[in-house]
Amino acid sequence: MALSKIDVSNMLDETLPVANGGTGVTTAAALANTGNLVKISTATLSSDSLAEFDLDSTYDHYIFRFSKVHGSSDDDDFRFDASLTSDTDYGSATLTYVLNRDSASESSGSEVGANAASSTGTLGIAQLFKGASADSDHCLDGTFEIFNPASTTFTKGFTSMISGVQYANNVRRERVTGDIRSSTAVDKIKFFFQDGNLDSGTITQYGVKT
Repeated sequence: MALSKIDVSNMLDETLPVANGGTGVTTAAALANTGNLVKISTATLSSDSLAEFDLDSTYDHYIFRFSKVHGSSDDDDFRFDASLTSDTDYGSATLTYVLNRDSASESSGSEVGANAASSTGTLGIAQLFKGASADSDHCLDGTFEIFNPASTTFTKGFTSMISGVQYANNVRRERVTGDIRSSTAVDKIKFFFQDGNLDSGTITQYGVKT
């Protein structure tokens, strides 16, 4: 006897839950599933001075995806800053971080390995990618993660990995890890270039249920 194909689409009148292999999240119960990655928002960049996102206690872990981020100025540093709930202008959060940088020459193909470390109690920002190229065919792609931003007990860990092209046409991957040295909750963060604008690209924010 031949088997008949089952038309699953006609058996469902709701979005298939993530727990059952679907991609839609429509209920509070589905959101509570451990490990769910939930898209919160996407910032579409267009000559913006910064991209800012709100954080709260809904999630213990937030992930940001950088896609085709292009700056308006050559040899510009891509950065992030964090605002505490007691801080309205990003002025009081201090960051300690370590930066590891790997790059290779585009012209010669020779590999160049470099490590740069920064550790301080007064630093107001963290550099995520140094000297990005503004050439029309160059961009930055990668991720940034922050953990337990709403905690009022612990400092907040963060990590990022970004690949792109540096202004001298060197392909570069930069990995950053560090923490925000405050037990005050972090309620928002921003991404920006030191000198120029976020010319184009997207930054998408996700929350992770843990």
